[in-house]
Amino acid sequence: MTLKDRILFYAFRKPVPVTLRELYQFGDNPSPKTLTLIAQFLQKELPVRFAQRLRDLKRLPFGLAETPSMQEVRKCYVTSFKALDEHPAVITEEDEHSFSQMIAHIKGNHKQIQHHIHNSVQELILASKENRDNLDLSRVLDSFYMSRLSIRMLTGQYMALQELDDGMIGMIEVQCSPSQRAHKAADKAAKLCKLHYGRAPEVEVVGNKEIGFSYIPSHLEYIFVELLKNSMRAVCEHHRDAHQLPPITVAIAEGDDDVSIRVSDRGGGIARDGMKRIWTYAYTTANTEDVTPDSIAGFGDGLPTARLYARYFGGDLKVMSMQGFGTDAFLHIHRLGNVDEQLPY
Repeated sequence: MTLKDRILFYAFRKPVPVTLRELYQFGDNPSPKTLTLIAQFLQKELPVRFAQRLRDLKRLPFGLAETPSMQEVRKCYVTSFKALDEHPAVITEEDEHSFSQMIAHIKGNHKQIQHHIHNSVQELILASKENRDNLDLSRVLDSFYMSRLSIRMLTGQYMALQELDDGMIGMIEVQCSPSQRAHKAADKAAKLCKLHYGRAPEVEVVGNKEIGFSYIPSHLEYIFVELLKNSMRAVCEHHRDAHQLPPITVAIAEGDDDVSIRVSDRGGGIARDGMKRIWTYAYTTANTEDVTPDSIAGFGDGLPTARLYARYFGGDLKVMSMQGFGTDAFLHIHRLGNVDEQLPY
């Protein structure tokens, strides 16, 4: 069977979604036998997820699949699928060790995927006769990024279990504190804000600051950073002549099943006709030629990607705005951990 046929074979198989609780329970006190079982699951599961992405990459609209950067993405996924498909079956601990080295290599090769996606969207915009606002890539890129997130979660959890870390089960923090993550994200966002505006609004955390639950801290921190960067930028620009900037408030509340978080700013808000554009990947108010890792505004994929992080295990992210006053972002996180991955299949 040719490589093309193998990809097609796996693309028609159904992926097996996992829950956060299953990742937690299976990773608790990992032994060589446990790692071997995880490797066996990944050896069956990852080819399915890679193959389905390769199939969908060929179907991208507006000519996005033909852009040079998207071709690089496809090459990377083909290489990863081939490595998984050709690896001998994982049976012994030695097999598992070899498999983990291959996964580490795949993860290294995929570090530039996000950059290639950025570039492919920009290449499409430059080459297309369509107005930027008419290039609605939300559905296809939501699907691609959610799949990429699921692959990164499975491989990242597996690799993180190779080394024990206090308070962590792989990528999962046993008692993840939204308050602590909000403060840490505020420090990161404020540093960027001060680089561009010379100052930054204070961030006040209120509500249930003591709550902790099992969650992926990197996901929560990413969401906080994106929301706070947007809020800080809006506040600084809306109050550029003010002596003192109004603070941004992060309110945390605990429900029966969810933890709800509201990020509120007084940055002037967003016009109603602009609200639908905040979730589109081709939309940004920044000059993309000037975007660097230290930029407070980027390629326009920060907020849509943050929503995917929230939705991945059954949560959500919503934004409401009052033009002339400010914006509220509502983050809901399913804290019980019993919701399947939200896979785009």
